[in-house]
Amino acid sequence: MESAKEIKTELFSHHEHIGITAGASTPRYIIEEVKQKMSEINEIMTYYTSTIFDSHTGEVINQYDLFTIPQDEIPEVLLKYSAYLGDDEIVHQMMAEMKPEYLSFTDHGISISFPDGVIGDGSSYMETIHYNHVDDVLYSWAIPNAKEE
Repeated sequence: MESAKEIKTELFSHHEHIGITAGASTPRYIIEEVKQKMSEINEIMTYYTSTIFDSHTGEVINQYDLFTIPQDEIPEVLLKYSAYLGDDEIVHQMMAEMKPEYLSFTDHGISISFPDGVIGDGSSYMETIHYNHVDDVLYSWAIPNAKEE
């Protein structure tokens, strides 16, 4: 499936458990749209998408707990490495509109996906900020393949 529009309600009427998976390149907003559609079909569901778990306890870790800086500083720090830096208006809109569901942690970096219509001209925007640009604001254990000190 490419979007929530492709979900057919009748396919799920006889199932008690339904799993949703997505690749690292799937924009977070698409996953959120699928979750919303699935919750309309089945009111009681638990979702774990782009979720980070403690490897020792199995408990869910809030993605903002991976950062060593306050939550309100995260958009500015991430976007200072944006490919759109030359366009102050777009970067300003990105900072104002950034939501946790637009962030995904991949093997290579933090992917930021803004859905259609969120940023000024109505286009969608996606980019990945490589960990080497933000390793000073992330705990070393939060970076895949980082060597523990």
